[in-house]
Amino acid sequence: HWYERGVRQLIVVPLCEGDNVFGWLAAFNHIDNREFGTIEANLLSSVGALLGIHSGNRDLYRQQSELLANIVRALVSAIDAKDPYTSGHSDRVARYAVRIALEMRVNPKLLNTIYMSGLLHDVGKIGIDDNVLRKAGRLTDAEFEHIKKHPELGYKILADIKQLSDVLPAVLHHHEQWDGKGYPMGLA
Repeated sequence: HWYERGVRQLIVVPLCEGDNVFGWLAAFNHIDNREFGTIEANLLSSVGALLGIHSGNRDLYRQQSELLANIVRALVSAIDAKDPYTSGHSDRVARYAVRIALEMRVNPKLLNTIYMSGLLHDVGKIGIDDNVLRKAGRLTDAEFEHIKKHPELGYKILADIKQLSDVLPAVLHHHEQWDGKGYPMGLA
């Protein structure tokens, strides 16, 4: 007595993982006017369980991605709070880097890495003495040597975050120069 014309049979199973229901899987009308049996019901139930696990994994991936983005924002905020003089610098570097990459027609898959590298390139400044970082005048040689440690400090801060492994080279080498007079490694 189904109100929808042409529907003779129906099997509906949940797409779920634990208590989380992501949707429903439905099968209508067995072919050749045959009836659905336990084989079809079990098969649909197994497919529903697999799709539920997949949906749960997708949900976890999204949550991890959001957590990573929030951690990056927190680190950038910490950099900005530590060095008010350059507040917003990391965001500007990230945006300029992406803009340049777009002009260079860089592979679009790299744009997120480039953006994150720009945001996090100065994260090592968190480990620099406030008196040196906020000094108004010219730095002494010793102070300059101290501030030159920020790329390596940033590298160490981020090194254990697997999802940021692609940004590590940019964090470590952002003060290198073509002529080899940059730091920390003097790469030419």
